[in-house]
Amino acid sequence: MRQKLDLDRIWRQGVALANDKLADAGEAQLPSSLACPFTLDEILSEALDLDAARSRAADTLKAASRPA
Repeated sequence: MRQKLDLDRIWRQGVALANDKLADAGEAQLPSSLACPFTLDEILSEALDLDAARSRAADTLKAASRPA
């Protein structure tokens, strides 16, 4: 099953969906090249800390939305 999971594709789809919702709300969109901040091993780990993962994802999104 692990071989069939394409984390980068799943992440890109999530960013595209988020951008659709942001556009509907008239908000700035995320860069489509935004890389996933996780590895598949991290996500599948039993030791995954959901609060830490949520914080890490939020930090990645915040950094991507800052003006260059």
